[in-house]
Amino acid sequence: MTGIAGLTADEFYDRRDHRTDLVVASPAYRAASIRITLSPHATSFADQVAFLTAVNLTARWCRRISLSAPAVALDSRLGTAFGLSGMSAVKAAAALAHAADPFARVGVDLVPEPTIHLVIGTDAPRGTYPILGRGWLAMAGDAVRGDGDTENPLGAVLAACVGVAYLFRTAVGIPRPARVRLSLWNLRGGEAAGQGPRLPQASLGRVLVVGCGAVGSAILYLIPLAGLGGVFELVDHDRVQISNLSTAPIFFADNVGDDKVEIAVEYLKRNRVAAVTHASWFDEAVAAGRILVERPDLIIPAANERNVRRQIQHQAPPLQVYGTTGKNWDAFVGRHIPLKEDCLTCRFPQAQPVGEPPLICGSGTLPTVPELETPVTATLPFLPAVAAVMTVAELIKTALPGYPLNANFGCLDFLGPLKHFIVVPHAPRRGCICEEQDGVWIQLNAATIFAQLSNSSLRDSCVRE
Repeated sequence: MTGIAGLTADEFYDRRDHRTDLVVASPAYRAASIRITLSPHATSFADQVAFLTAVNLTARWCRRISLSAPAVALDSRLGTAFGLSGMSAVKAAAALAHAADPFARVGVDLVPEPTIHLVIGTDAPRGTYPILGRGWLAMAGDAVRGDGDTENPLGAVLAACVGVAYLFRTAVGIPRPARVRLSLWNLRGGEAAGQGPRLPQASLGRVLVVGCGAVGSAILYLIPLAGLGGVFELVDHDRVQISNLSTAPIFFADNVGDDKVEIAVEYLKRNRVAAVTHASWFDEAVAAGRILVERPDLIIPAANERNVRRQIQHQAPPLQVYGTTGKNWDAFVGRHIPLKEDCLTCRFPQAQPVGEPPLICGSGTLPTVPELETPVTATLPFLPAVAAVMTVAELIKTALPGYPLNANFGCLDFLGPLKHFIVVPHAPRRGCICEEQDGVWIQLNAATIFAQLSNSSLRDSCVRE
């Protein structure tokens, strides 16, 4: 069945909110009333990105949303991205919210009861929570400052996620972060948060994306907004399920029943990014000779089923950059520079059986629900977007001098005060299969764009964990 025809609102919410309910004990978020305001002095591209992203993600869990915004036209780039050209910013935001949740009450100044109020801008009224993104910086609370780069959407997306987390934490009665200043450039917080450079116009070459679920689809959502190009091959066997509507910013109710890769490729092509689909599991696509015949320059491993991480590593992959989420309100970014850093199998040494504790840098596998073909993972609506924006920030840095700038593992804990990232370097693990891949890796990947980042002479000097 395509779409959600025949379902009542209660049936829809029971299926959609399953992943969220696995994380939080309190269902209080279901009764929350939210107001999201775009300030009259915050109408730039970055500000509209923050507004639309905040509304989009809030509509993945909140059923009553009131919107306020000046009479400003939607930026043409965002109109193209979502097929909403010619609309005002506030009407576009309402359209996205209704598409994500057809049963929601969403409109301009619609909710009369007391609300939790999020404001994009510096002139937030007393009792509201302001957020703003400038360049690589995400700011919230009394850390908000209006000056800076308004063309870079990265800080705006992270600020939106911080704002949505504030709304959600308020709704379920968890203490909220007061002052947030985080940099996606140097993965630091507070006064140490780096401004970073202007975004380059960059191509990632040939990119293989394995998995178009919560994090994978959120990464693809950001690729054209950040001005990244390349040729993208998308591999995923799954169809859009109602549970995916709680987390994936490019999946909407009308997409239920459709192939995830088809929806993702349609989005990329609408934004003039070249893309092709492979609606199959990774191992099946390899066996059929549909992928890896021509070597990709980069792999984004955004899936964890069917022991796919180990299967990817058996292919002696090129550079890998990706995001994951955890069950404890965590979002992670990971990187593997072959022959120099740890590999996928170093970091995920074995498939995780059902019932075992989750790995530190991934989601725990949980029991299936009736309408799903594969196990679901517990996560909150804003966490995949956090992992995605951390990933896209890392991808952009590959085009800048001095890469890599940061260590190859980063974490942001959304249950804490959001004062800083946790950044940890991971070296290769002794006895891992990557120890024996040096020669074949050079034969397969020497001509790829990012091969110069790997240096086989460093292998012997690495201290294995």
